[in-house]
Amino acid sequence: MEYIHHDPVCGRLWGRLYREFAHFQPVLCDGRGAVVAAGFTIPLRWSGRLRDLPAGVDGALERGTRGAARRRPPTTLSALLAAVAPDRQRRGLSARVIRAMRSIAARHGLRELIAPVRPTLKHRYPLISMRRYVHWKRADGAPFDPWLRLHWRLGAKILRVAPRSMMVTGTVAERGRGPR
Repeated sequence: MEYIHHDPVCGRLWGRLYREFAHFQPVLCDGRGAVVAAGFTIPLRWSGRLRDLPAGVDGALERGTRGAARRRPPTTLSALLAAVAPDRQRRGLSARVIRAMRSIAARHGLRELIAPVRPTLKHRYPLISMRRYVHWKRADGAPFDPWLRLHWRLGAKILRVAPRSMMVTGTVAERGRGPR
């Protein structure tokens, strides 16, 4: 998930997940102990009101680290990222990572698990607004996007769209060079 490291907020704060919030990061290993999937989360305060939701991954990361620095007790666990090794995808591990996040939230007495979700197929429809895209359905009534569909199957509801989350900027010349 290379894009995480190109957002200025994530670039600045992501390392704190390992140092200060390690016990909130689920890791799935195979029978030999090799990591096959992992989740990244952060505890934060959320009132439960829609207008108080963090503005995506970067907003959750800022709120969680700021709250910890001020010693404000968290009320909610925010998912930030779920990653599965490429050779282990399509085996249900993403769902296991999300369930592990729910377990971590419960273990720490956090009442909610929220997830700023980045739909996996949205880039194929650049002229469709995110607000419209997230409500596309398949014939069976499930969300069109596979990542949204997985969350839906696990009981999640779309609360709102965060249109200004994780703004990664660059020049046209940088586009072809990729990460440095």
